[in-house]
Amino acid sequence: MLNSAVGQLAIGELAASETERIAREQNLLWIDFSKIPLVGYRTEDKKANGRNYKRGQEIAIYPLGVALPEGIQIATFDPEHLYITCKLQSKL
Repeated sequence: MLNSAVGQLAIGELAASETERIAREQNLLWIDFSKIPLVGYRTEDKKANGRNYKRGQEIAIYPLGVALPEGIQIATFDPEHLYITCKLQSKL
């Protein structure tokens, strides 16, 4: 009986994962369409690639073709070749 119940949860988990994937894809495509950057802020300190990133630091995804603020390092993505996967994990 427990296996049957867990099997039923897997269907919902798959649907939720796909919904989340579609939402993230639409979010990135909207940035490209609207030319409005997506801005967030770092929640904790991080060290990566020999650099220190501080909590509260702005993180932004800028669309192509938009003038960037001074000193911004940029990485681009091509929305035509975007591939996103999402796997939700339940806490059982």
